[in-house]
Amino acid sequence: MKFNWTSDEATTLGITFTNNEKDTVLKNILPKLQNFKNCLKSWHHRKLTLIGKNTVLKTFALPKLIYVLTVLPNPPNDVINDIKSAIFNFIWDGKPDKIKRTQLIQSVENGGIQLTNIDSFLNAIKCSWVKRYLDNTNTSKWKLFYQKILKKYGDSLIFECNISNTIVHEIANENIFLSDVLSAWSDVTHNLKTQTSSKTILWNNKDITSNNKTFFYKDWFERSIKYVDQLYDYRIKDFYSFDNICYIYGTSSNHFLKYYTLIKSISIILNLKSIQIIHLMYSNNICRKHT
Repeated sequence: MKFNWTSDEATTLGITFTNNEKDTVLKNILPKLQNFKNCLKSWHHRKLTLIGKNTVLKTFALPKLIYVLTVLPNPPNDVINDIKSAIFNFIWDGKPDKIKRTQLIQSVENGGIQLTNIDSFLNAIKCSWVKRYLDNTNTSKWKLFYQKILKKYGDSLIFECNISNTIVHEIANENIFLSDVLSAWSDVTHNLKTQTSSKTILWNNKDITSNNKTFFYKDWFERSIKYVDQLYDYRIKDFYSFDNICYIYGTSSNHFLKYYTLIKSISIILNLKSIQIIHLMYSNNICRKHT
């Protein structure tokens, strides 16, 4: 079977690939962006309410962008801003905004029309890959490819961790698509996490560092050591001794330095949180005295 190899570009599954990732994104998104604008323009002459325009946007226009935004890295900021401009030009018939954009994206109950927030829309699309990745029945080759990358950081554990932009770039290592997925997941889940300090995950945690680097001890994780409270003895209100850790979890006796480096970093964050709580309690007491 003969193949004609090319150094320019190739198209498969509706996506044209070039030898430059950024060019690939632009080559695929710009025609779809034009289709998106044309769709909105075709409805421009109709007298629609804000809710009607929002329905057109969600039902007919945005679907034209979903596929390329799902399978490729996010487009550059100027393209994202172009999408936003097209939306609000359509909403206000090319005139200045009459209602704050932050208000329009709110729910109807909160005085908005649930207008699509493009930044949140992009995050949601990229986060959909996490759901696919965490599906245990999924044995796709793309998943196997990313498992090799994430294995060093605990594989699916990374989606439970409090990761920083630094570790996102370290993990992705110039893989822009993976970087977008991890950043989106971190943004979306950041405000949902209300863990106490004891239930804080030890590994890949941006708040638990040594020399600006997070921790991940693969052999410890494989022994089910995951949370701060697993290292803490509540009877004496202090961390377990290294000997006790070895006895409880069967860790190597050669990891003395690793253990004390870790708990020193944990102590720093716990002390900072304790100080914040004391300051908050003090402020609340002052407020009560003046009311």
